[in-house]
Parts: sequence; C-alpha cells; structure tokens
Amino acid sequence: MRIYIKNKAAKLKLLANKAHKQAQKLALAVVVGEIILVAGYATALNYGALELFQPKIVIIEVAQASPAQPQPQPQAQKQPQEEITDVESIADTIYSRESSRGKNNYTACTKQNKINGIGYGIPGNGQFMCFSSHEEEMETLKKWINRHIAEGMTEKELMCHYSGNNYIECK
Repeated sequence: MRIYIKNKAAKLKLLANKAHKQAQKLALAVVVGEIILVAGYATALNYGALELFQPKIVIIEVAQASPAQPQPQPQAQKQPQEEITDVESIADTIYSRESSRGKNNYTACTKQNKINGIGYGIPGNGQFMCFSSHEEEMETLKKWINRHIAEGMTEKELMCHYSGNNYIECK
C-alpha cells in the first residue's frame, strides 16, 4: 500500500509540474497578446485609422411638394450667375454642418489641443489640418470661399464642392 501511495504522489507531483509549465506558457501568451494589442492601437492612433470609427453626422430634411411651375424655355445664352455677397453666412452654414457649431470637432485635432470644426483639409487619408483658434479656422474658410467666388462659383456649386457633394442640396 505504501508503494501505491508513493506512486500516486509522484504522479500527482508530475502532473502539478506539467500544469505549472502550461500556466507559465499561457501567461506569456497573454502578455505577448496584450503587447501586440497596445502596439496596434498606438499605431492606429498615430496614423488616424481610428477616425474611421467616428460617428458621421447626417442631416435629413423632409422634402415637401411644391406646386408645378411651367418650365422655362431653354435659351441660347447662359444666364449670369447669382452674385454671392454674404460670405459670413456661408462660412457659418459650413461650420454648423461640419461640426454642429464646434460640438463635434475633428478628434485628431482635439488630441493636439487644436480644433477643426469646419472639416477643412481633411481628405480622409490620415492627413488633416488643425487650427489654433476658431478665428483662424473661420478666416481660412472665408479665404477659401472668396477664392471660389472669384472663380465664378454660385453658392450651391460652392457648397457642393466644399462638401464633396455630401450636402442635401447637392443630391
């Protein structure tokens, strides 16, 4: 009986050693996995890949039918374009649509303690432009608007060009 107990004790000790080695391997695998996750997160953060998971603001307007109006006859000459005079209003509209008036600034800029609430210079490839103040971003936007007005764009064309045809009046 004594040999039986010694044999069982030896088997139990061998089993405990094997379990201990397996636990060490598992702990090492967990640590390596965590290192890989943290490195991947840091890389995604540095290259702006996490911006793909940011919520997008969509404005849905309900269309209402208007009375039918007679279609004008096509003319051979192009009508003069409407003149845009209220650059301030256009800039304010863009600011409202792009960030809900600064409530949803571009997060990559916020991380740098800067802002971009106008969606300017964010092509979607990880590159972005940040501003030190709201005044700086609005001044940049107004210069952009004035440059395109000088090129002859109407207000609708300007808004559609700025948004990449994402505003409702561009659809």
